[in-house]
Amino acid sequence: MFGRPRQLYKSFCSGGLWQAPLLTVVWAMIAPPQTATAQFFGFTDNKAATVGESHARGVADLIRSQSQANYTNAAAIGQLENARTTYLQNRALAAQTYMANKKISDEYREEKHAESRRKLAAYMQEVKQPPLTSSELYQDTGNVTWLPILAQPKYAEAREVVDKAFAKRAKTGTLSSTEYMQTSLLLNEWRRDLVQPQPPFTKNDAREAARFLNRLDTELKSDYQ
Repeated sequence: MFGRPRQLYKSFCSGGLWQAPLLTVVWAMIAPPQTATAQFFGFTDNKAATVGESHARGVADLIRSQSQANYTNAAAIGQLENARTTYLQNRALAAQTYMANKKISDEYREEKHAESRRKLAAYMQEVKQPPLTSSELYQDTGNVTWLPILAQPKYAEAREVVDKAFAKRAKTGTLSSTEYMQTSLLLNEWRRDLVQPQPPFTKNDAREAARFLNRLDTELKSDYQ
């Protein structure tokens, strides 16, 4: 009954089971230190084993991060410069287009003014009325020099309508048919209002003013001859 335990005890005491564990403990105590590397099912944990290695890895990470930041900043600056160059090119193109369109518009307006003056001169020759001089009507701006009798405060609204019509004509070359008819009717009503002039103006002043208004109407009418 007790034969097997006694046999094991004798083997242990004689060194059979004693010597192997003892050698393992002694070797663990005297073996040289090695880098601790944890392994588990073929995967290796590459953690730094020393303070120096940790510092070196940290410096490397900082350098790598700074290099990436420099690259990103350089790319952003390049894109910004490209965008600015495109913006400046578009502005230059827009300015050139504006100047070209303005030149065409100015040439067209000048051509229309010249044509209007030729038609007016021919029409005035037929009706025996002298065309308006540059001091009476400045063609480039449409500014009208009003006679004193027509510059009275009671004619302020009529003058404003006529001034706007001639200013638009100077800018665009002509009026629409509706604008011309409205301005022509106003000039006709204005002439009728001059039949009974009030002092200090005389009938001669009124006749001269009526002829002036008629010449303004003829000036507008020449665009449609």
